[in-house]
Amino acid sequence: MNVDDEVRGALAQIESAAALYAVTEHHISRYQSVLSGYHPADRDTYACARLDAILTRTAFDHRTECDGVGCRTCDGLHEALTVAVASVRTMLDSDEGRSTHD
Repeated sequence: MNVDDEVRGALAQIESAAALYAVTEHHISRYQSVLSGYHPADRDTYACARLDAILTRTAFDHRTECDGVGCRTCDGLHEALTVAVASVRTMLDSDEGRSTHD
């Protein structure tokens, strides 16, 4: 499976979950409009940072409501936060390497 196939598969899963939470095309187009205002090189960074902020808020909110024992949501948040920290650190490491080598 190549990257495009994985991305399309992920999009299908995300769209299915979004539909369960009543995400409409209007909601999606609003964010697409925001993203289109950024330079192409900055779009992924903005989207990642925004998603990470939302994920973090959701994790804090859920933690106050849950003891974490056997909770699948906590397990998912654990994995998602792990990826979030790794991705932001990697972006910062890349930026620092680029600025020291430019």
